[in-house]
Order: sequence, then structure tokens, then C-alpha cells
Amino acid sequence: MNSSFNLYLYKSKVFLTNNLKILVISFLVLIFSINTSNLILEIFFSESINNFKTKPISKNNLKISENPFKQNYEIFSNDSSLQSIKAPETSLSLKLFGVTSSANQNFAIIGLNSGDQKKYTEGESILDNVFLELIHKDYVTINRLGSSESLSFDSINLIGGIDENILTKSEKAIKNSIISSNWLSEQDISDLISFVPIFVDGVLSGLELNPGSDKKFFETFDLKPGDVLVSINGTKVSEFNQDFSSDINSLFLESKNIDLELLRNESKFNIGIDLN
Repeated sequence: MNSSFNLYLYKSKVFLTNNLKILVISFLVLIFSINTSNLILEIFFSESINNFKTKPISKNNLKISENPFKQNYEIFSNDSSLQSIKAPETSLSLKLFGVTSSANQNFAIIGLNSGDQKKYTEGESILDNVFLELIHKDYVTINRLGSSESLSFDSINLIGGIDENILTKSEKAIKNSIISSNWLSEQDISDLISFVPIFVDGVLSGLELNPGSDKKFFETFDLKPGDVLVSINGTKVSEFNQDFSSDINSLFLESKNIDLELLRNESKFNIGIDLN
């Protein structure tokens, strides 16, 4: 019986030993599996994170080059089609009497009243802290303490800022003068009189007269620098071609009598020239 019990103990011991070994091996396998899994997961997520960080982010080719809160005329100031947008009208008591354009120089005629008209070129000072900034075909831009303001023609403005009703009431005639048609035909009118075009609302409306190289001719007809020629023999200056000098030469050389309609300050007057 003792031998049987001993045999039973021996078998039990072997069974427990084997089971323990299996348990230990299983535990080790489990630990190894967990570590291996963690290592694999760590490697996988590490590569994914690196790929996410290093992958360039696609961008749209959109570029904001201007402040979106600016006004339209500020954003598109480089667009020539919008450069003529007017600044606010000035509150100054200045008046625009005319704008002129010539091959050599553009200038505007500005003053506080009709007796205070002066010529100004771009950049010239008009009043303290006020200068002429830009000349347009039908208005000018002035700069007042760093801010741009517009100075436009009055609604009743004609040449020189004179209302038509005023002109008809103040018309006066000057005695006709006589000159030789042969002598005149040998002259270049532009040498006798200097013509500077005046534009009102973008239209050629008059020619400012100044002495040419022969000042005696200018003085003979009682002309004064700054007089504005409105028409010749009833043909308005506004009807002349762009090359108005050819029209003037034709009228002077082909007519027997010349009637000049002019403006001086607030008065319209006529000068008659008889050719013999």
C-alpha cells in the first residue's frame, strides 16, 4: 500500500511540475506577446506621426495683396480706369475758372473771385497749406493739409467762369483796325499771337492769348495777356479741329474781315480787323 501511495505522490508531483512549466511558459509567451504588440504599435504610430508632420500641407494659390477693409478707390488705385475718381468737393472759397493744356505745360486758372485769377501748375501753392495736386479735363484736385479735395467748375461756368447772361449784358465793341492783307499773308499767326487752349468739361472752349514774338501786333489791337478768344467770324473755338492752328490760319488768311469775340475778366468784347 505504501508503494501505491508513493507512486501516486510521484505521479502528482510530475503532473504539477509539468503544469507549472506550461503555466510559466504560457505566462512568458503572454508577456512576450504584449511587449511585441506594444513595440509594433509604437513603431506604427511613430511612422504615422512623422508622416503627418513631414507631409506638406496643400495650399491654395490665393494671395491677399491688399487690405480688404480699404475703400475701393484705395484698393484699385493702380487701375488707370479708376484713377479719375473724384475726391470730396472742397469747402474752400476757391473758384476754378479754366484748365489749359499745351505741349509744354498744363495749368489751371484758380482764384477767390474773377478779379483774383492766377495760373497754377501741379505742385504750386495756392494758399497756405493748399497746393494744386492734379489737373483733370473738367476739374482739379487740390491738397489741403495732406487730404485731397476736388475743385470743380460752377454749374453756370462758361469760359473764365462767367455766366452767359452776364456776358450778353457786358458786351462792348472796340473800334475796328485796318491791316494789310498782303503783309498778313506773309506772317505766321503763331508768331504774332501765342494761343493756349482752354478746356471746360473736357471740351476745347477757348484760346488764351498772349503776345508772340512781335509784341507790337498784340498791342495794336488793344489785346492784353490773358484775353480769351471765344470765336472768330462767328465760328466758335469749340468747333475747331484738334489742330486749331490750321483753322485759325485759314480764317485769318481767307477772310476779308475778321471779327474776334473775346473775354476779359467778366466782360465779353469784340475786335474787328479789316484787311485791305
